[in-house]
Amino acid sequence: MSKLPQPFPEVLLLLFLISIPFNAISETIETERTVLLNLKEQLGNPPAIQSWNASSSPCSWSGINCTDGSVTSVSLQDMNITSEIPPSICKLKNLTFLDLSDNFIPVIYSGLLRPQWKQLLGYSSEHRRITEIERTPFAI
Repeated sequence: MSKLPQPFPEVLLLLFLISIPFNAISETIETERTVLLNLKEQLGNPPAIQSWNASSSPCSWSGINCTDGSVTSVSLQDMNITSEIPPSICKLKNLTFLDLSDNFIPVIYSGLLRPQWKQLLGYSSEHRRITEIERTPFAI
């Protein structure tokens, strides 16, 4: 019987190295899916985001935009949200845009911001954009 040729160690190493980024992307999307599904549940499963489910990619969900397979934008505009947005949304490491307009979310005062929100918002004591918004009269 003839023996099958053994793959070269270099080929195996190359295949392993190529697979690493795909594993990282897969872990990221799984984490983001979990965070967003928990958010959906904590918001009372609004009808507008019923498309969010465990069997599809968050990048295909309504109100979600992705860049390079990672969530970068979440739009929850006009969904009659009346509860506080949980700080777990800060686990979306690449989130750069969060639209919560036209909802009834309790006011968040800059002095009471949780550390996670300050990190997400790029908050610093010199940059008080949130305080400026609080002083501006607007209709909800």
